[in-house]
Formats: sequence, structure tokens, C-alpha cells
Amino acid sequence: MTKKSNNKGKTTWDIIKKLTNNQHSNTDKQELTIDNENLEVQQDTADAFNYHFSTIINKTSKKNANNKTNN
Repeated sequence: MTKKSNNKGKTTWDIIKKLTNNQHSNTDKQELTIDNENLEVQQDTADAFNYHFSTIINKTSKKNANNKTNN
């Protein structure tokens, strides 16, 4: 029996996971360490990434401004 998929990318990865017996469990513990602080809660990790990416523009702009005045 042939089945059609609306999401071919997801279907492809589902097949690969099934064939490689690599099923990802939502109960896997994921941890991220930032500034010697272990983040285990997904919301804390999301907040850390959000902070990083929302402040990187300002840090980059300041660095570029300093480089222009030094040259």
C-alpha cells in the first residue's frame, strides 16, 4: 500500500529514525551551561537564547563603532 505525505521532510526523517532505531524521547534530559549556570528547564534555555540573540546586535554595533574610532 502506498501512502502520500503532506510533509515529505518529516516523513523522510520519521523513516530514517525508524530504520536506524533512533527514536528521540521527550524525556531526555537536556542541559545547557551558560556562565557556570546549568539550565535544565526549557523555558530558561529559551530565555537565555532570546537574551543572547536580542543583545548581540547592540554588542556588535558597539564593537564596530569602537573599531571605527580607533582606526
